[in-house]
Amino acid sequence: MTTAPKTSVLNPSLLDHGKLLLTSGIQHWLETGCEPYEDEPKPGCLDEKWRRHYLSVIVTSHIHGDAGDTSVDDTFHNIEAFAMPGTGRRIFTVWDRNYTSKIYAITSDFGGGDAYLTVMFSSEY
Repeated sequence: MTTAPKTSVLNPSLLDHGKLLLTSGIQHWLETGCEPYEDEPKPGCLDEKWRRHYLSVIVTSHIHGDAGDTSVDDTFHNIEAFAMPGTGRRIFTVWDRNYTSKIYAITSDFGGGDAYLTVMFSSEY
């Protein structure tokens, strides 16, 4: 089994991720527990307090270089982006836990002037 290296040694900066954006699907899920294209929360859905906590863990972990459930290949691309901020690269992490559909955290233009961090369900990608 291949294990992805930790990115914490690169010490990414909060400011390199730009503004935080949440898709309408994430916003609706935070408020109601219903994921995109669903009429009711999934069995085992976190309550509102824990949904908000989970989202904060995703954002904080993404910013600090935790790969979550990201593939090894994407983790290596992230490491390259962390090493070269401001070169138009992106940081991509996947979170597939807590009886919730897959959530992506994506920083576009990491370290650049147009950087922004978007959190979305994989179905919204």
